[in-house]
Amino acid sequence: MFAAIGRFAVRRRWWIVAAALAVMIVGGLFGSTAMGLFTGGAGFVDPRSESNRADQLLESTFAHDGVDVIVVYESRTRTVDDPAFASAVGTVVGRLPVGQVGAAHTYWSTNSPRYVSKDRHATYVTLTMAGEDRVASYNAIKDSLEAPGLTATRGGPLVFPVEINRLSLGDVVRAEIISLPILVILLVLMFRSAVAAGLPLAIGLLTMFGSLTVLRLLTSLVDVSTYAFQIVTVLGLGLAIDYALLLVTRFREELGTGKGVEDAVARTMATAGRAVVFSGLTS
Repeated sequence: MFAAIGRFAVRRRWWIVAAALAVMIVGGLFGSTAMGLFTGGAGFVDPRSESNRADQLLESTFAHDGVDVIVVYESRTRTVDDPAFASAVGTVVGRLPVGQVGAAHTYWSTNSPRYVSKDRHATYVTLTMAGEDRVASYNAIKDSLEAPGLTATRGGPLVFPVEINRLSLGDVVRAEIISLPILVILLVLMFRSAVAAGLPLAIGLLTMFGSLTVLRLLTSLVDVSTYAFQIVTVLGLGLAIDYALLLVTRFREELGTGKGVEDAVARTMATAGRAVVFSGLTS
């Protein structure tokens, strides 16, 4: 069977190349949008726990009224008793759109000492986001939380997954930019052929784009952790390159014995290809 698959691949190679390019294009356009839909907490909350059931009961009965975002405002020279400090924070809170922010509480609206640091140089504002998509509401107002003359630091249960996504994506992209050129050089040195060296890399990229497309579809059904993207890029890309290296090496060995391209591909699939399929299924 595997030899037949190899012969079919040789005879329909341009159709297969076209299909691979289509997957990469769809993955680049559609799959890449999944990165903005990953949630940092997916998989870390037990849906059967008593605390989670209590949260769901409270939200379904009274609607969401918990704190989503905490913004700490700090000044080295001013205290919260300074009218300029109060005015700066009040201006920020006053211009928050009602459509995105359901409630905002400050030291001046609550008169609670818990909102002020011991040295009175810092205070925090608690925000409850409005709308069904609270992450989208936060993204719409996060850039307007800066106060002139004060240092603003954002935190809270809603900010955590957003920042995790942003930092993880940046780290992964930076790692790929550094590692891929090194990988290309090593492959060229190993195979002494740009085409042979480019095939494992192309298979790895195809795997990554295809996996992102699958993850994008999954985000519409279940919560997907941001760490799924790291697994796809690290394990998916690495394993795809390893398997492709095995196939390319075996193919070149078969060519070295005097076989034609079709026979070499068929023999490669019947041996190394079989090993790759079973290894992939059991991984």
